[in-house]
Amino acid sequence: AAAVLGLTSVSTQAATIFTPTDGDVNFLFGNLGSYQLYVFDESFVGSIPTLNALDGVMVDVPETVAINYNFFLAVTDGTDWFSDTEGEIYLGANAYTIAFDQGSSLMAIDLQPVPVPAAVWLFGTGLVGLAGIARRRA
Repeated sequence: AAAVLGLTSVSTQAATIFTPTDGDVNFLFGNLGSYQLYVFDESFVGSIPTLNALDGVMVDVPETVAINYNFFLAVTDGTDWFSDTEGEIYLGANAYTIAFDQGSSLMAIDLQPVPVPAAVWLFGTGLVGLAGIARRRA
């Protein structure tokens, strides 16, 4: 069953925001080793760059978790947090293999990545251009 665990807050950066496709997510299997998987509400990305286990839901793999919000995943060894910056591989039918920084991975179904809007990419390239112009003037 899902539970929470109190660990020290530490920094990490989530790479992928996911959304459930049918109100729950099935975490089927993985090679997490001694690491524990947590689900965090997407609101913790950016505005709060530190994670605390009390803010997330611990998931025992395999487990089905009722989720009705956009979320990201992180694993911990009790000291450090690792996000899924190694990416995900689409397996079809809303199934993904998700890889974490320290080498572990898992398979989950009934989820999909939330796409980054094109406006974000356009805004970012505009900022880079403005920085180049400012540097040229200096």
